[in-house]
Amino acid sequence: MLDNYKKLIYDLAKVKKLASFALSFLGFFALTPSAFAATQETLCAERGMFKALCNPQIGDIIVGLINLIFILSVIVALLYLIWGGFKWLTSGGDKTAVQGA
Repeated sequence: MLDNYKKLIYDLAKVKKLASFALSFLGFFALTPSAFAATQETLCAERGMFKALCNPQIGDIIVGLINLIFILSVIVALLYLIWGGFKWLTSGGDKTAVQGA
């Protein structure tokens, strides 16, 4: 008899979870506002920080590539430094391992 009550409570808990998920899922879609495109926007901004992306010049592209190379080289150098520190910490006093770090 006790097993039947446990099973009933377990089944009710599953139904409760399923109902709460279904209500939240349906409520999300029922309460979202509709989007109506009333105005036509241009893809290029007239001002702001993304203005340079509309009409790129060769100089802007080269400067962007140089900045990217510097950023990537700093990240690689930092990772190399961290890796050397990790090897030094885990060398355990072994002189060859310390020199390898």
